[in-house]
Amino acid sequence: YLIKRYKLRNVYITAFPFSAMLVGILLKKCLGDKIFWVADYRDGWQFEPLIETVLPDWRMRFIRMMDTLVLRHCDKAVFVTGPIRNQYLEAYPWLSKKAELITNGYDEDDFQALAPRSFQTPTLVYMGKVYNLRRPNLLPLLDALKRSGKNIPLVHIGSLSPDARDQIERNGYDFYSFKGYKAHHEALSIAAGASVNLLLLNDDRVSEGVYTGKVFELLRLGIPILALGPKRGLVKELIETSGAGVYVPLRDTDAILPALQKLMENPGGFMCKPDVMRGFERSCLTEQLAALYD
Repeated sequence: YLIKRYKLRNVYITAFPFSAMLVGILLKKCLGDKIFWVADYRDGWQFEPLIETVLPDWRMRFIRMMDTLVLRHCDKAVFVTGPIRNQYLEAYPWLSKKAELITNGYDEDDFQALAPRSFQTPTLVYMGKVYNLRRPNLLPLLDALKRSGKNIPLVHIGSLSPDARDQIERNGYDFYSFKGYKAHHEALSIAAGASVNLLLLNDDRVSEGVYTGKVFELLRLGIPILALGPKRGLVKELIETSGAGVYVPLRDTDAILPALQKLMENPGGFMCKPDVMRGFERSCLTEQLAALYD
């Protein structure tokens, strides 16, 4: 109806949930080349590491069958990371002509008229969720800050599970301050006033192949980044190649405090390279997407 009445010709379907992709299959079956369908994969549907451990075999077979149908019927498939794209190309070599890479990014409008929050002392800021103290693992950082004896404030904005909050209080991390959820613009203002922004990932195989949503906004803020996560991965490569901060494997607990001191002593030495940052600006990414429809 929409295509007939409004003469729509381009269709863009993003997933998760992947059930939305099934609409695309129906549209292509009904309309064929009258529409151009871009299927946007935010995650690797059938390649999520834990999915096979919780679903029966028949369900996995069904998922793979439906995923194959999506890829067969779409005109282009867009993936947000190289590893996800490579997983699909390995499973479906014929997909190479229609598989594209367009990462997540940041909106420049979010940074206009942004007033940085003023802190009385050099402060570390973390924007994000903490499901428990080990997911993502705050303990290595908290313990390093406590051992330093310098009482560097750590301001956390986002979410914090009750059990994690209780344990933090019991352990006596007096320098840690949880501010709860903040509206997006206010959260960016707080992060813009930090001496160092913390980027924290789960120390697991999944996190090696993903960009956390906040990384691009932190690059744009221009505040030095202390990134803690798995030994290797996309975020490690991005932080190191962009010059935006220092990446430390979470298990290398002795390296956390020296890295933080390095960032605080030379804040002007850690800013994302302009050409790298421009590549993640939303207008640039939108141009890449629009080009698929040419």
